[in-house]
Amino acid sequence: MEASTDLAYAEVLQYAANKYNVGTILEGHTFVNEGITPLGKNYFDGKYIKAIHDQYGSMPMKTYPLMTFNRMMYWSAVARIRKLRPFWYADYSKEKARDFLESEFGWSYYGGHHLENRMTAYFHSVYLPEKFNADMRNNTLSALARQGKMSREEAWAEYNAPRHVEEGLVSYFKKRLELSDTTYDRIMAENPKNWTMFPSYKKRFERFRPIFEILADRELVQRSFYMKYCFPIKYNEAGPAK
Repeated sequence: MEASTDLAYAEVLQYAANKYNVGTILEGHTFVNEGITPLGKNYFDGKYIKAIHDQYGSMPMKTYPLMTFNRMMYWSAVARIRKLRPFWYADYSKEKARDFLESEFGWSYYGGHHLENRMTAYFHSVYLPEKFNADMRNNTLSALARQGKMSREEAWAEYNAPRHVEEGLVSYFKKRLELSDTTYDRIMAENPKNWTMFPSYKKRFERFRPIFEILADRELVQRSFYMKYCFPIKYNEAGPAK
């Protein structure tokens, strides 16, 4: 649900960097506090997004900044725009950053990781758990436990605590997408589809792995992309094997 926005952000950032001759993009991701989402239920690329739109979309994709394989290779290998994630190398504490924002600027915490906007909050707190039986809190909590910033017992207790769901969130989602209660209930009750059921660049990423390894070493693609997307995985009828 968020994939099209995430990919558009990346495409527009690199387009702007190239246009204004900016050689490096800084990204705020930190594997220490966020982990790296497993491939199983969270894959997307430009071909995949276009395939879903061709099958289910109702509006023409005229202005959407689609990142195709060729555009991705151009930004990385020709324009050579570097992607750096400083928090991968710094001693960063999310808790200290939160305390600083609260004390200095009166910032209010929004209740959990990736709950900063309502569509994302719906995706993580309602749609993924109820439709796909996937709880992304596992990524953050397991990352914190691996780094020793939280005990395994504390992480397990928080993982099993009720998810934070803003009051009226589901109603807001239905209103924004103009879904009736009947349509919404039907969609949520249908068997979930898996990304392997749609065309994607996954096999091509695997074939180009040696090139992407070089690009990752030179910080021209994210190291996490190389690790996650460029290696073969085992498949079964339900998608990637666990």
